[in-house]
Formats: sequence, structure tokens, C-alpha cells
Amino acid sequence: MPTLTLAHEAPLELIRQYLGPTDMNNVIPVQFTADSVIVVSDAATGAPALIVIVEPQGRDDKTKQYAWPAYITNARRAAQCERAVLLMETETGARQVLAAIRDTRASDADRKRLTTIILKSASDAARQILRDMMTMTEWKDDFIESYVNVGLEQAKAEYVLKALDKRGLDLTVEQREQVSACTDLAQLDRWFDRALTAATTADVFND
Repeated sequence: MPTLTLAHEAPLELIRQYLGPTDMNNVIPVQFTADSVIVVSDAATGAPALIVIVEPQGRDDKTKQYAWPAYITNARRAAQCERAVLLMETETGARQVLAAIRDTRASDADRKRLTTIILKSASDAARQILRDMMTMTEWKDDFIESYVNVGLEQAKAEYVLKALDKRGLDLTVEQREQVSACTDLAQLDRWFDRALTAATTADVFND
């Protein structure tokens, strides 16, 4: 071990005595673990597009301001995702969450599932804030209206399949997938009308 000179040690010793420790070698690592971390993937590539961290906090505000950035940084690093938001029980936090969901490139169905998960994971106070904001003009088209369409698409697709099954018209796997994946409400209506009188499945899908 090299010999430490008085000129080197004396100033450091004064700092230790009057200002406290000069290094962080003995700091105990802290593990930042959120209550719930939700990752939504890009509909086209499958890559993580958004991380939503749900973390009801019971600590004092001073502690929160240091913990929250750590949650976001750790989650982004773990998922290798550029976008991450922290769900908090404030209008500002709710606005950030809704904007992040809206700006992802996920399909309407995937965004609906993500929003449902977040609402179930949030506290009662946070859930009410999110629901109230989703009915506002700023967010209504992105959430309420698009989710109504998703529900109609699924319901009409089921009606087409049930009508064909009731009439004993056997569908191929590809035809069933075609109906289930259809997002064109007018097309689903046409298929349903044909399903009521068609003699074969070809009569239904022949456009």
C-alpha cells in the first residue's frame, strides 16, 4: 500500500471531521420496486412502446421526489423502452397517462385492454380521476368513442359467426379469422345480412 503523505491526508481529514463523509462507498443500495408495471407493445413490431408504472405512495413528499425518477429509469432500462409514465393520483398524472396511451401506435383493442388494466390497478381516487377525464371533449374521441366501436365490431363479428353456425354453414379456420379480425362495421353488416339467406359460405364472402 502506498504511503499517504501529510499534505494529502490533512485536508481530507479536516473535511471528514467538519463536513462529513467525502465518498459514497458505504451507501447501502436501495431497491426501487413498483407495485405494478404494465408494458404495452407496438402492434406492428411487437417492441415495447410504453411502460405504465402504477405506484400508490405512502411515504412523505420529500421521499417521493427521489423515488419516482428511479422507478421510471429502472423500468425503461429493464424493458429497453423509451416511453414510460408513472400513474399518480392527480389530474396532472392522469393526463400524462392518457396522453401516453393515446400516442402509442397500439391498436384500439390493445389500447382498450391497457386502459382496462390500468383502471383495475389504480386506487379508487386515481380510477375516478381517469374516468372523469376520459369523458372530457379532449379525450372522448380517443377513448370513449373508439372503445364503443371496438365493442360493436366484436359484437357484430359474433353475430355473423352465430348466424352461420345456426344455419349449419361450416366455416374454414381462415373464414372465421377473417370475420373475427374485421374492423369494418359496414362489411360486418353485409356478411350478417347474407348469412341469413346464403346457401353456402361462398355466398357470404364472395364480394
